[in-house]
Order: sequence, then C-alpha cells, then structure tokens
Amino acid sequence: MLSDPTGSCLPCGLHQPKRNTYFEGKFLLAGDFIAEQDYHRGHRHLHNSLLHGTGTVCGLKLIEHPAPGCQREYLVLEPGMALDCCGREIVVPERTLVRVAEQLAKDPDLAAALDGSRQLMVGIAACDSGVEPVPAILPGCSDPGSPTEYGRIAEGYELVLLAAEPAALVPDGTPMVPKLSWVHTIALGGQLPRGMHDNQAEGLLQLAVDSTAGGSHLYLHGRNTHDLRVVLEGPASLTDTAAMREARLLLAAGLGFDGGPEAGVAFWHTASAATAAGPAGVLPIAAQTLRMAVSPGSGLLMVLAAPDAETAALRSYAPAQIQDWLAGGGAPEDAPAPLGTLEFDHGFGGPGDPAARGAAMLRFSHDGRFLALAAPATADQAHVYLIEVAAFNGGSMTQAQAVPAGIPAGTDTVGLDWSLDDAYLYLLANDPDGETPAMELHRYAMTGDGISLERQGRGVHLEGSARDLAVAPTETRAYLLLQDAGGIGRLGTVDIERVKSVSDPDPEPVELSADAIRIDGDVRALELTGNGARLYVAAGDADPETQPARGLLAVIEVQEDDCAIHLDRQLDHCAGCGQGAGGCGCTPAAGDTGAVVILGHLPGYLAGQAPRMRNAGNALAGDVAIDNLTYRSIVPSSETLREIIRCMLDRGIDTGPPGPRGDPGKDGIDGADGTDGAAGTDGAGIDDATLQYVADLEEPTVRIIEDASGQRILDIDLPAPQAAALPEVNPIIATSWVHGGAYEPRLGDFSKDMHELGVALAFEHPVSTEPFLRDQKLGRNMLAYLQRLVSFDGGTFGWANISRVEPVPLAPEIELDGTLLRNWTLDPNARQAPGFALLANDVGFESGELLRIVFYADFILDTEGRPVAGAHLGGQLPSGGGPGGTFRSWFSTPVPIDQAPPPAPKRKGSTR
Repeated sequence: MLSDPTGSCLPCGLHQPKRNTYFEGKFLLAGDFIAEQDYHRGHRHLHNSLLHGTGTVCGLKLIEHPAPGCQREYLVLEPGMALDCCGREIVVPERTLVRVAEQLAKDPDLAAALDGSRQLMVGIAACDSGVEPVPAILPGCSDPGSPTEYGRIAEGYELVLLAAEPAALVPDGTPMVPKLSWVHTIALGGQLPRGMHDNQAEGLLQLAVDSTAGGSHLYLHGRNTHDLRVVLEGPASLTDTAAMREARLLLAAGLGFDGGPEAGVAFWHTASAATAAGPAGVLPIAAQTLRMAVSPGSGLLMVLAAPDAETAALRSYAPAQIQDWLAGGGAPEDAPAPLGTLEFDHGFGGPGDPAARGAAMLRFSHDGRFLALAAPATADQAHVYLIEVAAFNGGSMTQAQAVPAGIPAGTDTVGLDWSLDDAYLYLLANDPDGETPAMELHRYAMTGDGISLERQGRGVHLEGSARDLAVAPTETRAYLLLQDAGGIGRLGTVDIERVKSVSDPDPEPVELSADAIRIDGDVRALELTGNGARLYVAAGDADPETQPARGLLAVIEVQEDDCAIHLDRQLDHCAGCGQGAGGCGCTPAAGDTGAVVILGHLPGYLAGQAPRMRNAGNALAGDVAIDNLTYRSIVPSSETLREIIRCMLDRGIDTGPPGPRGDPGKDGIDGADGTDGAAGTDGAGIDDATLQYVADLEEPTVRIIEDASGQRILDIDLPAPQAAALPEVNPIIATSWVHGGAYEPRLGDFSKDMHELGVALAFEHPVSTEPFLRDQKLGRNMLAYLQRLVSFDGGTFGWANISRVEPVPLAPEIELDGTLLRNWTLDPNARQAPGFALLANDVGFESGELLRIVFYADFILDTEGRPVAGAHLGGQLPSGGGPGGTFRSWFSTPVPIDQAPPPAPKRKGSTR
C-alpha cells in the first residue's frame, strides 16, 4: 500500500494555483487527475480560510458521558462541522468518544504537564485516510512491492489533547479593553461638584454642587438625555447625594440649612420635588463632612459623619423610620434615633481626601449584608472596615470588630468596589513607599465567616496618584481615575485578569489603556452606571487660587468593541496557519497546535487525579466543568450574520454617538471696499441677572428691567420643569409563586420542582437571552439569585445567596392563570424567551423556610429594545421601580418537604 494514502499534499494558505490544460492527444496519467482534484480543492480551501475563517461552523459540542462511571475517562463530542486554518472542512457525522484517559496514558509528557498550572485543551484536526483497497495492476513507486492501492480517500479527523499555558490563551469574545468616548460635558461655572448619584429607578442623574458665591444646588438631570429637569436649592454647602429607591426619596447631605439644623441629611419626595419649596425634612447630624450609602437590598441608610479631623461616627436608619418621620411633618426635633452607631477614634481626612471629594470609599455589597468603608491610613494601621450590617444594627459591633483580617498595615485605601456576586472586594490604594506617586489595585476574597479578607492574585502597580475606582459588572476590567505626575487627570482601564494573576507575588507594573481619557483639572470622583455602559467623572479646576472657580461632569460612554478594528486588521495580513499546519500529518508535534481547531477546555484538570468531566451546570466539588465557549472560535453562517445584523438594527445600534467637533472654518472675506467695519459703541451693560421657574409658563421670557437704584437686571423666566414620563418598558407579568405565600409544587414535591422546572417568571414581551449565554461563558451566574434567610450572631437575620443556581430560558409555550405562571418547559438554547427559571442543582431545602428571588433587570432588553421593569408584576407590589433596577420577591417552601434533593436531571432537546 502507499505510505501516503491521500496521494497528494495541498499547500496551506496563499499559493500559486496551477490548473490542468487539455489538448487532443495529451497522454493522461494518474497524476493529472490528482492535479485536477487538487486545483479545485485548493481553491475551496483558500476560499474557506480567507472568506469564512477558522473555527466551528455548527455542532461539535463537548458534553459529559451519560454514564457516571465513565465520566473520568471519556467526553462525548456531538456531530458538527469545523474549518481549520488551512480552510479544510472537518466533518464529524455522528457522536464520538473523546478518549481522554487513554490518550493521556499514551502520552506521559502531556499527563505530566497537566499538574494544575496548565489548561487541558480539546481540539480536532483534519486527517485523511485511504479506504476501499483494490488490486494494483501497476503498483505505486513509493511501495513497488504492494499489490493493492486505495480506491477512495476518506476525509476524516483526529481528536487532539493539548496542555496550554493560561498566559498564552486568548479568549474568543469581547476585547478586555473597551473604547471610552467622551460624549457630553455638564459645565459648572462658578460651582464645584461635591457628590453624584446615578438614580436608575427614577431615570435621574443627581449632582450636588457648591457655588463659589455661596450656597449649593442639587441638580437633577435626565439619565439618558442629560437635560436639566429640576434644580433644588441646597444649604450653605453639600457633601453628598443619594436616593432611597422603594421610598422614592431624594437625599442630599450638607451644612448650614436655612432655619434648620447646622448639618444633616435633607429628603425630597421624588414625585413632588419639581414643585417643592424646600425639603420634606432634614435629619440633624452634626458634622463637617457627611457621606451616605443606601443598601440596594433593604433600603437601609448609612451616614458617615466626620465632625472634625480626629473623630467620626457611622449611623444607620431604616427606611420605615424615615418615612414615618416625614409623614409626621419631618421636624428636626422629632427625627428618629439611629438603629446602630459606631464611633471611630480617628477622622476621615481633610478637603483633598476621598471622603470630601466624593470618591468610592463607602460601598454596600449588592446583597446589603456588608458595608465596606475606608479612611486615610496611618503607618501602623490600614483603616479599612468591613461592617456586618445585622450586627451593626443590633448594637453589638465595635471598631476593633469591624477591622477585617488580611489588610496590610499602612494600606492607604482611596476607593473600593465589590464584585457583582459579593465574593470579592477590590481595593485601590496609594503606595506610600515610592519616590514618585504610585498606586496599587488588589483583589481580596471574603473568607471564613465573612469578616476576614484574603488577598488573591498579585495585583497591579501604576504610576500616579489614585483618585477613585469602579469595577465593571462583568468583572473583566477596572476603571481607574488618577492624577499623573504632571497633575493631569486620567481615566482608563486595567484588565482584571492581570489583577487576579498568581504568576508572581509582587504586583505587576502596568499602564493605563492606550485610549485613557485626559481630563484637565482636579479629578474628584467616578460613578459607573449599574449596567456598566456609562461613566461619570467629576472634576474641578487644577488650581482654584489662580484659575476661575469652575467644575465639570464628564459623561463617558463605554463601548465594548470598536467595530472598525476588524477592518483594520485585514490590512495587516491574510489569515493563515502557524507552524505545523502543512496538512499531511495527522498528529501535531508536542506543544504545536498547528491546524488544530480548539473545541473546548477543562480548567484545572489534574491528570494525576482523573477527575469527573461534567457539564458546567452539573459539576460538583472535585469535578471539572466542560467549557465549550471561552477559547472556541465560531464561524457564523450568512444566515446567522443576517439575524445578528437585523437584531442590531431593530435595537437601534446602527446609530452611534456623534463624532468629535471638526476644525473651525477659515475667516470670511472682507467687505466690498476691502476694509473692516467701524467698531460699534459699547452697550449700556447689565449689572445683575435673575433666573426663576414659573408654573404654567409655555415659553421662556427674557427682558431687561431697572430697579429703584437704576441698575439694569437681566430677568429670565423659564417654564417649571415637568416630571419626566417613564419610557415604555417590558413588565414582569407572572411568577410561579404567590408573593409572600407558600410555594405550590407543580411536580408534587418542591425539591423535584427546583431540580427539574425551577421557579420561573415571565415577561409581557419575549426577551433576548444573550445576557444569560454571556454568563455561561463567564462561568458564573450574575443576573438572578435565589437567596435564603439565615440567622447571624446576635439573633439578627439576613439574606444569603444559594450557590449552584442556574437561570435557564423558558420555551415559548407557557400557561398563565392571571399573574400566576402555571406550566412551562425549558429551552436552554433559546435566543429569545418569554421568561426564565432558576434551577437549584443538588441543594437541600427545609420545610417552611423563606426564600427570595433577586433579579437584576438592568441587563435584559426585549426584542424591541425595551428594558425589563424591576417592579413586581407590573408594579402591583412596591419591590421595584421604573425600567431596569432590581426585582425582589419572596415566598416560603411547602410544609412538609423532602429533605433529600434528587440528582440533577439530563436535558433532552429544549426541556428538562
């Protein structure tokens, strides 16, 4: 037989095609017919590689073996098709086994490499073989003694296992460095920004400013248009602003209230703020600096009061206390007493420190269980606190108890932020040891009973003076606000993967992203919207002593990808293969991926332990989850691209923000005689100006009037701002439980329900499931949580997330009974769905225990681009607000309940 059964070896990539030419009497040999095939095959491969690309076209999903006893040895590859980098089609016509244990046994070097420091990659490569042997009349020259040749060539494949260094892997998906675009500026003449808050529930941007002429204002801008809607007159000075969502209250903390307390927190009802003469009440709290935080779960208000540079106190107030007090008139002497108080034996800095600038040194965790707090450090202390809210409200917490273990002494924390699942706390701190200003960003994990922190990852080191921090909801990057050595403000991004890296114990020196935005002036604070699509940066003059006093608020849009980069890349080179992709050998050399198409990987696979290989939703402790998405490149069909483009157009993504302003035009020509006109005489001038809002005024009026002393005054009347109408939304119309009631099982047993059907909710309009699929790619659920009520020390209670909970889209057919979702099935692969269900895998439940659903509606849009409303059942219960926001609802498990959860079921088709 021929040693090369394919008979030919096509070149890979760009090559000079040569085609047969025929003429009468030409003597044809077998090589001529082979060349004819090679010409057409070569053109097809070239077309595939350059016009379609490399990756999987359809199918080829790696799944767990259906028999539990075989899950340590085998994976299962489903049928499908791929294109390798040479353009060769790889077709797998039927399910096949990936013999992991057998291949590792044959390759000791590969098994030794899988010691936990590398990732086990599963790939597929084209591999032709001869079939249908026939007698050879004239044996080939490669093996003249062979009596047979192959009558056909089977275009097959070979499954390949590789060990890859994590640092060398490039995830397929959105680039880690987004494009930041400065699209709008809110100018503040003669005013300095002191605090800002993105009020998602009311569609408002709250901006607290101090006027250099005296007094302060609370500006309310439209969250999308940034048009000024309402101006609320503040006290002598403002230090912070916030909102209480469920109570629909706007908050502003400040000093010098007219006819009221010296300092405190003022409250306005959102519905009447536009017409209110003043706040509904001022909560008296003596301090020079006041900072606030409101729990996203319970609405609890925390107020940090710093009366001087040496002392401070933290106080908490329940929303019911505030509402009852305001309903009774809101008199300062009737103000409620705080639930909890914690006195500090130090202050929180001066005018240039984070607390006074409005930086993120005070943050609630997303579940509301903890409050993270930071003050300027001393040489022997870090002054970072982790406040357990339940213990704090119970009055059982001291300053020493609030200090978490694990933060090095002297850590001068400027800003902090939580991961979306509250498992990690990110700290941005100035480095006091450097000769030039420098900072470090580190990630700390919650450990033990939740009052200790442990640094995880080497962190990063940057030049400059730290000003503020925000972490993207996807936890892929951090936004840093800093002042460089020249006093210039900078806003840029840092890849979180570098922060989490464990390759070295020392922080990695990094620089801000190449498109970091320059902001001239004293950058003060940073605010990131809940969906991560917009940043607000507050700044003042760099040197107010020599420059006019003024401030600004920069509106920065975050674009995940600059689409033009894909066109620019095509100018650099034609797509092709790396080393070892000649196409004639089947098995690549050790460490050479060649023309291997990566199908998936098994993170943390230890060859010596032979762990079970299971689907991501079914993996338990000790198992390895199969990841089909992170490093798999997908080649979309024309039909898929058409659907994606139509979806983008329907959602309005075809229209982007305006580009930068162009250069000014040339000067116009002189008059007819070629000379400039004569200078005009000076006007009479304006001595003063007044501005007021007038109810029922249809058009603005501007006039010049003279007062009794003869001064000329510019008098401006503007129509009173109207309450903005909420945009059209997609409400939640049904749930599978009755809010506050006992759950009614569909399958006769609650535990079986939770493992096969889950608890479900439905929307009025179908939604895109892309955010759920993105969460699967990230390997964690960050959109919806199932929580249980747990008790803490001191007899207090709080909500805790239940792990191993998975959101799964619903199939289109659902059955409603009013606002109760009666029957549904699941479709984990749906691109659009009428709702979703939360499945709890291998979780036990107690009879009559209280469970809560928390769903971040900010991230979900329907097929018409409408946001999901966070309100429960269209607003029938006050657990949510307008568009977006957070949905919350609770119920109790039935009594009795089966204590032993059944095993997680297998999925068949689109149901469970």
